[in-house]
Amino acid sequence: MRKVSFWIVTALTLAVMLAVLELNKNTLPGFAAALLLAAVYALLFTKFVINTRWYLRLGVWVLWVGLFVGVLFVSWPPTKAVPAVAGKNAARTGIVTVAQGDLRGAVTEDGAVEVYAGIPY
Repeated sequence: MRKVSFWIVTALTLAVMLAVLELNKNTLPGFAAALLLAAVYALLFTKFVINTRWYLRLGVWVLWVGLFVGVLFVSWPPTKAVPAVAGKNAARTGIVTVAQGDLRGAVTEDGAVEVYAGIPY
């Protein structure tokens, strides 16, 4: 029974890990590292840990999840700054005052839209 529950918990945990990597758009080496980490975890767990006390099994599982979090941050997708409007010298808007301070944006090339990018809500 212990081996069956181990494989169920391992499969569910790995599925959640891979879903997090996919939804976060992590790089392919991150997926490879997560799968390698899962294989090493399963091998070591079944050889050395499966017949130990519950708190040791839980500790090894928490270590596996902790290492996955490390893989998650190491393989974080690259970020790219994207300009709010096309063109190198976009016209600037006038200053708009809100409760949190003053804002200044950019105007699209055709002058039809004023864009205020990067405002945290």
